[in-house]
Amino acid sequence: PPQFGSLGSLEVLSLRMRQDGGLTGTIPSELGRLTHLTHLTLSQGSFLDKNLYQLSGHIPQSLGNLVNLTDLRLDTNQLTGAIPSSFGNLVSLRVLDLSSNQLAGQIPDSFCKASQELFKRGDCVLGGMNAGPYDASGDQYTCPLP
Repeated sequence: PPQFGSLGSLEVLSLRMRQDGGLTGTIPSELGRLTHLTHLTLSQGSFLDKNLYQLSGHIPQSLGNLVNLTDLRLDTNQLTGAIPSSFGNLVSLRVLDLSSNQLAGQIPDSFCKASQELFKRGDCVLGGMNAGPYDASGDQYTCPLP
C-alpha cells in the first residue's frame, strides 16, 4: 500500500508471497521515498498460480530514487513496459531479478553504464535469462554496447 512510503528509515522490505495469497495492484510510487532501503523484494515466489495475485502495471520511475539498494527483486509478477531510465541511479545494486514478468524494450543506457559490474557477475536476471556483459538481449531486451 502507499502507506509504506511513510516508513522513511526502513532498510529491508520483503513481501514474497507463497501458496496462500499474494500481492495485487500496482507498485506504489511512494516506495521511492524509502531512500534508506537496501533490499526490496516484491515477488510472488514460484508456488503461486501465475494467474493469481500478481502485481501489474509499470515499474515506477521513483524506484530510481532508492540509491542505497543493493538487492532488488520484482520477479514473478505481471509487470509491463520497460525498465525505468531512473534505474541508472541504482549504482549500489548487486542483485537484480526482473524475471517472469511482461517487460520489454531496450535497457536504458544510463542503467547499462551504471550496472556493467552487475552484468559481468551474472547477478542480473531479465526475462528469465542471466544478462551477460553489455548484452541482456535474451528474447526481449537489448543493452547497447558502451
